[in-house]
Amino acid sequence: MRWIDRYSALVFISALVLSCFLPAGQALAEQVRLPLVSEQTRSSVQMPERGASKKEVLERFGDPVRRVAEIGQPPISEWIYPRFKVYFEADRVLHSVVPPERSPSAE
Repeated sequence: MRWIDRYSALVFISALVLSCFLPAGQALAEQVRLPLVSEQTRSSVQMPERGASKKEVLERFGDPVRRVAEIGQPPISEWIYPRFKVYFEADRVLHSVVPPERSPSAE
């Protein structure tokens, strides 16, 4: 039974030490505020659908204004068009978004 007492003491001390760090982690939390785009604006912009290939996007929407290089595994890339952005995983559309309008004071 002696090993059970040592194990219980070790668990208690570990829990006590870990609980000391919980309030510090909560105190360091940061709020991130993201500007939203209205549903009306989002629905008025034609964008590629999830799963479309890069070739299909090029055929339907033409060349993007800018292409951001692939990063990571699986490779994620971004194509920027005047009214929306397209995120690809390898050759397929992962997500299309309408970025919020930037106000002069936000820059």
